[in-house]
Amino acid sequence: MVSEGNRSSHKSKDYDQEIIDTIPYYESFHDESSKIIKTILNDPDIWLDTGCGTGTLVQKALEIFDNTYFILADPSFEMLDLAKNKLLKHFPDRVNFLEPIGTENIILEYDCKPDVITAIQSHHYMSLNERYEATKNCYRLLKHDGIFITFENVRPSTNSGVEIGKEYWKNFQE
Repeated sequence: MVSEGNRSSHKSKDYDQEIIDTIPYYESFHDESSKIIKTILNDPDIWLDTGCGTGTLVQKALEIFDNTYFILADPSFEMLDLAKNKLLKHFPDRVNFLEPIGTENIILEYDCKPDVITAIQSHHYMSLNERYEATKNCYRLLKHDGIFITFENVRPSTNSGVEIGKEYWKNFQE
């Protein structure tokens, strides 16, 4: 079941805790993304976070990247409101929020080319064609030699893989 106001199965107001309780090592997606970006670019100029949710990734990144300007996008009004409340009071000059929009429809000003684009757990709710269009748009928007990072749920290709995944997830939940 998809929650009203966003495409995840979690209510927007409960998203942060429920995603951590649901996906093993979810917080490491954010941590490892920042580490690889820091290693390659040190301090990128512009970072676009698509499907930004409640802004947790950018909140962490603002503490690591002192000179980076962040653009946040999400199709959900509720998620964007939560992100704005989390980020604007501390970093009003370093964050910009797009109106609610899906990744496949993002358009930036002509000369705005992000050094980094992230899509963390945001495209797997889309149809195959929507995921294709969203990914294609990320590469179109990205600065030459920029970094695109995505983490998505995938289904194993064998029954054995599905069973192993279910057992792993069960153990995590317990």
